[in-house]
Amino acid sequence: MVNDLGGSVDGTGTGSAAEDVANEIRAAGGEASSHTAKGVGGDFYKVIQYERGRWLVALCDVSGKGVAASIITSVLWGMMSIYDFRNGMLPFIRQVNSYLVRTFETEKFVTAVFLDYDEATGEVSVCDLGHSHLFLFRQGQMRTIRTNQNNLPLGISPDLDPRTDTFRPRPSDLLFVITDGLIEQANLEGEEYSLSRIAALFGGHQSAPVETISDRLLEDFNRFRGRRPLGDDVTWALMRFARQTVIL
Repeated sequence: MVNDLGGSVDGTGTGSAAEDVANEIRAAGGEASSHTAKGVGGDFYKVIQYERGRWLVALCDVSGKGVAASIITSVLWGMMSIYDFRNGMLPFIRQVNSYLVRTFETEKFVTAVFLDYDEATGEVSVCDLGHSHLFLFRQGQMRTIRTNQNNLPLGISPDLDPRTDTFRPRPSDLLFVITDGLIEQANLEGEEYSLSRIAALFGGHQSAPVETISDRLLEDFNRFRGRRPLGDDVTWALMRFARQTVIL
């Protein structure tokens, strides 16, 4: 299920743009869902197959909510749509950072995760820009993927020099990337939605299609929060990889 995609111009995910993004991530073996706290928002994800067997996956969280944040997601959408990722994701990240610094003068920033997946090798290169909500569900456990903690979010420093990390998932692994709105959402009792609860849900559905797992997650999340409104935009992406590889 895909809802309220930050990738569309108004953040609502209506029309062909939302369906295009849904088809792209499904073609890569994944599923995603995004929901805004204020009708339009600052969560954003996009998947691009930039050449045969090569995929670029991005999930971003713009500071703030509402119209101001959604304007930046629209800019990100446009920049990603015209960039040729055969030139590498790091030059693109530097270009986006330069634009944000010049335009917003550090008043707006974006935490982000960019992943470059190579089907031929099973290798995933990750550039984590102050985001850190990147997990691997393996053998019943939710594991945090350790990434370079020196990368600042986009839009803070004109001298950003992003670094990458590399890993190789196993076929049974689920890659799980989220924005903080998911695990910071409280219910009516003030309890926050937890990774341990998500891990238990994944454990009960690990062999199911990723679309089913994403649907069950959305159902459980809404059941947990009950009548409590969303405190922030909420986005996640799930991916399962086909190649038999080992973690680096």
